[in-house]
Amino acid sequence: MRLLPILLLLCLNAHGQNNYTILGHIKNSSGKKVLLTNSWGLNSTAKGIQTDTAVSSNDSFSFSGTFEDMMYYTLSVENTKGFRPFIIDTGNIHIEGDIENLKKAIISNSPQNTWMSEAGIVVDSIHKKRARFQDSMIKYIDKDETKLAKFSLQRDKVDIEMEEFLYNYIRKHPDCYFAFAVLNEEYNFSPQTKELAKRTFPKFSDRIKSSREGKYLKSYLFDDLENIGKSYPSFTTYDLKKKKVEISLDSTNVYLIDYWASWCVPCIKKLPGLKSIYNQYKDKNFRVISVSLDNDYSKWKKSIQSNDIFWDNYSSLKGFDGDEAKTYNIKEIPFTILIGRGNKIIKMNPTEDEIKDYLNNQ
Repeated sequence: MRLLPILLLLCLNAHGQNNYTILGHIKNSSGKKVLLTNSWGLNSTAKGIQTDTAVSSNDSFSFSGTFEDMMYYTLSVENTKGFRPFIIDTGNIHIEGDIENLKKAIISNSPQNTWMSEAGIVVDSIHKKRARFQDSMIKYIDKDETKLAKFSLQRDKVDIEMEEFLYNYIRKHPDCYFAFAVLNEEYNFSPQTKELAKRTFPKFSDRIKSSREGKYLKSYLFDDLENIGKSYPSFTTYDLKKKKVEISLDSTNVYLIDYWASWCVPCIKKLPGLKSIYNQYKDKNFRVISVSLDNDYSKWKKSIQSNDIFWDNYSSLKGFDGDEAKTYNIKEIPFTILIGRGNKIIKMNPTEDEIKDYLNNQ
């Protein structure tokens, strides 16, 4: 099963505490530390966020605790390379396997992980088809426009196939976190998949929709109407020279405010697209401002240099606790805001095509 991007490793919002118990039996683990991390796919040798440890006795161990919303956890054993990702949930989760092949440990008494295994077979199959068409597209870029268009169309059909599968699966299992995570990863592949995701989102359980990730996905799928048409406020922050400055937008320009951080892989991946749009429309008074949610000045500055981010960059270096993030309740990044002339918010989290469409009509 394909590992999901780092976007899915982020913590969820608090909506009350839930209790969990993990009962494990891993062959040949006796006397070793078993590690539990609240992240996907980090083994005992990685620098993950260590949640809990237990010493295996007679190859058995247990964990118990509380969590806020469902998310991915990983079980690993010290000084071994294997790991077993799973979804945390309420109740008693049973894990049984062999230290030599921990990734194939069997998880039982957990509907969430049963659904992940079941749906994961179909998701993995669709992912493989998409990868083949994507590779074919790369092969014919700048070489054969006809074949490029052919494989692009086939890839788009596979994306719609995924969204249709998720829609039908979520109708049967509205509390399936795995299906939500896949939808959250892939809803923005095209305008068509985004529309299908909008149709799907209401089918989720209240538990998923009211989670931090659920609220964030909702903000991507459906415009935050409370902010549309309002003015983007001026704010005080710091520039790259650590000088305190007040940012106020020029009403004659169109702006894209890009909230990002040096550690955010999806943010970095978006940069080539943003640079292309900026270079195409900069003569039409289009401006980009990057607002970093970093905490570390040196890492922020180094990332700007290594990624050649040539437009204005600012940061309070307070991460998600800064006023920049709190103003719009930003919990995850990348997060962007399109602001039209007259300093009026046009759209929250616009796609590249939506930005271009707006600028073409100015």
